[in-house]
Amino acid sequence: QEEILTPQNRPIVPDDILILVRRRNDFVEAVVRKLKQCNIPVAGTDRMVLTDQMAVMDLIAAGQFALMPEDDLTLATLLRSPFVGMSEDDLMRLAADRSAQRLWHELVRRQQEDAVFADAHALLSRLLTMADFVPPFEFFATLLGPMQGRRRLLSRLGPDASDPIDEFLSQALQYGRLGPPSLQGFLHWVGAGRTEIKRDLEQGGGAVRVMTVHAAKGLEANIVFLPDCCALPDGKFDPRLLPVPDEGLHVWPVKKDLDDEVSAAARTAYAQAREAEYRRLLYVAMTRARDWLYIGGYESRQKRKDGCWYNLVCDGLLGEAPAAHVTEVPLP
Repeated sequence: QEEILTPQNRPIVPDDILILVRRRNDFVEAVVRKLKQCNIPVAGTDRMVLTDQMAVMDLIAAGQFALMPEDDLTLATLLRSPFVGMSEDDLMRLAADRSAQRLWHELVRRQQEDAVFADAHALLSRLLTMADFVPPFEFFATLLGPMQGRRRLLSRLGPDASDPIDEFLSQALQYGRLGPPSLQGFLHWVGAGRTEIKRDLEQGGGAVRVMTVHAAKGLEANIVFLPDCCALPDGKFDPRLLPVPDEGLHVWPVKKDLDDEVSAAARTAYAQAREAEYRRLLYVAMTRARDWLYIGGYESRQKRKDGCWYNLVCDGLLGEAPAAHVTEVPLP
């Protein structure tokens, strides 16, 4: 809407904005999805699990089809992917009331029926030809390069797909160095590894950045949003073994009602350290903003608790800062 960034007297651009969250969860994905729906350029999250990315899912589907073309679900997924680009109507026309038992056999039988089926058959036949004779890296590099797979993925999924595609190829190259490469072995290996990608979002690159507060240490932005300030760390992710203060050993406290003096002291000390870290992260998050800082939150069935970031900021700023500098805006 061309709102003006008052301190710099110019319109706001996407890379002015940094969205910081306490941890990666479904809310982060919802934020990224909503930004894309609003046609706001977004760089995505700072970390991602490789096999959870749409581009990688499509690449894995291509490999799985090459290994077992009789798998109808995998083939249907691949036909709808950017690699083939078959419409839902064309897929239904191919799959519904087919005379062949398997979807692949039906495509082979009807490949001359129209250009859509012919193009799909040509691409998939090439994948089958390569599967038994080329290592995984060459298989996917050919699909992404000469067969125009990368262009098709980026055309549908956007530039954010580049990082997972490159990492997937890197994984295929690394796998080839471990021993005799096989497509089936690579797909199992990459699926079991759950590789996590850390992306460099230090520069906005013309897009909104979304990352955790931990990852933002040392970074700054003109406008910072803290959208999940109503939750408190609840100990759900505490380690099973807790350090005993001043003893140099750890205890496994099991249940709280079974605590003795030592385990109770260890539990209390860890909770205090957790709360101190929670407050330190709030300081880090707030000091990332050069000009404007937006602090918000969402509540579940339980109301926000005392000591959460939102209440800490309200208690610390609303009563102390000049009204011109801090504004509380209730949302519907």
